[in-house]
Amino acid sequence: MTPSSFPAFFQALWGREPFDWQTRLLERVHATGWPSTLDLPTGAGKTATLDIAVFALALDAARPPAERKQSRRIVLVVDRRVVVDQAFERAAAIAKKLNEAKDGILRDAAKALRDLSGNRDGLPLLPAILRGGMPRESEWAKSPSQPVILTSTVDQVGSRLLFRGYGVSDRMRSVHAGLLGSDTLLLLDEVHLARPFEETLGALTKWYTKGASASLSRPLQFVRMSATVASPSDDTFGLIAKDRENPHLNARLIGKKTALLRQVNTPRDPVKAGEALAKAAVREAERLGKGSARAIAIIVNRVETARKIASQAEDAMNQDWTVRLLTGRMRPLDRLAERLTRAGHGGPHQKERLPSPACRFDASHRGGRRL
Repeated sequence: MTPSSFPAFFQALWGREPFDWQTRLLERVHATGWPSTLDLPTGAGKTATLDIAVFALALDAARPPAERKQSRRIVLVVDRRVVVDQAFERAAAIAKKLNEAKDGILRDAAKALRDLSGNRDGLPLLPAILRGGMPRESEWAKSPSQPVILTSTVDQVGSRLLFRGYGVSDRMRSVHAGLLGSDTLLLLDEVHLARPFEETLGALTKWYTKGASASLSRPLQFVRMSATVASPSDDTFGLIAKDRENPHLNARLIGKKTALLRQVNTPRDPVKAGEALAKAAVREAERLGKGSARAIAIIVNRVETARKIASQAEDAMNQDWTVRLLTGRMRPLDRLAERLTRAGHGGPHQKERLPSPACRFDASHRGGRRL
């Protein structure tokens, strides 16, 4: 395998070629290491940094141990649980395809990763997820040599790096801190939403590096990722003009996402106010549904209001539409039950529509309501 093999690796995973920027980043990572900042627009495919990190690690296996640059543990951190779940699905798919590969580039990459772990009969890559509201998982922490993709939230990783950790025993706290503090690549996505954690990581990498022994060749490194980088660094990696010539990528970047603001007058009574807001939201959704909208996102800040809107929307919306309720209090099993229930109600002929216009409803309970 060579860096020029990455398009074939990506094609074998997903059945399509990578964007030019993804191949260019892989080549840079292999040659000189990760840049400190990735300035990439929303929709550009930032989650593919997981693929890049895995392939770079597989390439690294061919180097003598003292010359290896890539980290065995690849950690994607984002302070949005839905994004954490989506990234884990990708990580699990990569791990599954590598484990089942019988030939070709995926088999070669899997063999390289198994060589790194020292267990030729083990998993080439272990996917794991850490976030609040789900059972604790510690399989990833059983072996320091096992290549891992870990997706998590700021609080879960941050607490472990600081010798804490939700649900982590006193005996295991130092193990988690040690594993995450060395031989780890931390990809901090949506960095503009996690400035305190960014500053903490800056201090940790400084002191971890200062206190590391000479034999620790791969200390903790972290990469900032954002679509809105406030202060680019000297080595910031981003799109170039040629990248926007790709019709598939450019369609994502120039796609319109309409936002509407409406004033809704509601009673002062909180219960009646929620009902009025829900009715207004559904009316607006019906109006948009008759136009060119292919998906309508109704966002409110109260769980009960969201439930009312979902219930009314199911009664009001055309059967061509699928109504889905997602709230911050929902756990993975709740989401699965909700999806199965709605699949049962909708039947096999119900169509799913893809993203476009979004409405935002302000569900505060005083004065007018914004929609």
